[in-house]
Amino acid sequence: MDNEIMKMWIKENLIMQDEARSITGQSVSGFNQSVANRRIISFV
Repeated sequence: MDNEIMKMWIKENLIMQDEARSITGQSVSGFNQSVANRRIISFV
């Protein structure tokens, strides 16, 4: 896949932790625990 196409896809489809936390309503520590327990799977 072309790097530019991949960058565009990432920009359009992935969100950062702050936005994800606002969607889930979790605190930083709660969100990090969910990631550590693999309840939320990070892409990178």
